[in-house]
Amino acid sequence: MTKHKALDFGIDQELMKSSPGQRISAVKDLAHVLDVGNLIEISQMHKASKSESIDEPHENPVIWELEKQFFALWDPKTIIKEILTGIGIGSKYFKSLHFDLLKAKKYQLYKADGQPLNDAEVERLEKIIQKALKVDMATVRKLIVRSAAAGKLAEGTLMGTGLPINLSKLPKTLKDAIKTLKLTQREVRSIQWAFEHAATNITAVTERARLKIKRTVLEGIQTRTSPKVLANKLYNEVALDPRSVMNRDWERVAITEMNRSSNDAFLSAMDEGEYVLGNSHDDACPHCKRLIDLKIYKVTHDPPSFYGDLDPKSKEYKDLAERWENEVWIGKTNVGRSTSPRKQTEGGLVDREHSELSMPVLPLHPHCRCRWSRWIPDLYYLKAGRVAYATDAETKLEQADWLKRNPLYNIGKAA
Repeated sequence: MTKHKALDFGIDQELMKSSPGQRISAVKDLAHVLDVGNLIEISQMHKASKSESIDEPHENPVIWELEKQFFALWDPKTIIKEILTGIGIGSKYFKSLHFDLLKAKKYQLYKADGQPLNDAEVERLEKIIQKALKVDMATVRKLIVRSAAAGKLAEGTLMGTGLPINLSKLPKTLKDAIKTLKLTQREVRSIQWAFEHAATNITAVTERARLKIKRTVLEGIQTRTSPKVLANKLYNEVALDPRSVMNRDWERVAITEMNRSSNDAFLSAMDEGEYVLGNSHDDACPHCKRLIDLKIYKVTHDPPSFYGDLDPKSKEYKDLAERWENEVWIGKTNVGRSTSPRKQTEGGLVDREHSELSMPVLPLHPHCRCRWSRWIPDLYYLKAGRVAYATDAETKLEQADWLKRNPLYNIGKAA
């Protein structure tokens, strides 16, 4: 089916505050007015695979732009340039590395004689590296707020491709977002959790980069590596190598955190007991295909507790396990869980307990760009792998048959 341009619609801001029934009516009317028939495609332009790159367009152009702005907060070339200057490697080596000349105080921590640094010099080296690696957390928070705002606005749509959003008009601070978007306490907490997630992951990446750079500098001094060779080593292995921690790991944080904050904000704007549908691309990883793509889950704001310490045969364990399989909530993660059904023990491979297996959550994995969209049981059903509207007698019969085969109380497993 050819995608109808008119499907790129958004629901009026006032309608966002209305009841699901009013929203259903509005979408029914819009479907008839546009004469789009009973089928409406889910936009699936993006990839949601493990090899996702920030250079590949995101299905949501606003989130893609925020990903790129986040990624640009670290410039590996500038960072290495600042560190080389700080340890006293002359500007003539910058020229050979295509660096601009940089005027800065030279501490002469680099020692060509191979003598180890004393305690004060090691401490100075640490400060130089940490200063160069410092991330502007105020800007990180601004990007998270904007991503969350985009997620909240997306909640106002139904099965369209989203509201047209002017990135420059999105709020820059949590205070602004509370005022302009009239955020609830739940929505505020969602953004605050996104701040914490981002800060934790940024700290982890910064620490790995710090250790890599420090180790390279100290090994260069110990082995009497020439200034030019040491500079090239840092430049090529840290600044340029796409697999380096400052590229690969930082890209992962940028993509994952922008999509996490957007999806959690989407959930936070929904009411208890409403439903979401997972959206992935045709080439999504097997785990996204199994747990996310075209799967329907109930939204809860009263999440179940951890159950791994309970008896797996007990009713309480089974009840909690079923909720983890069929419900999604703000901040739900797979920390401590695995997509692998088996694990290695001293006795060999054994099956993992349910509490050790990955459950539906977004992002499902690093670099994941899958997204939630609203699912309305009274209006939607799945037909040939696409979302269909039940808007007339014929389609209502089809929907009734679909619901019979996929009972709503078990909809997460059945979709």
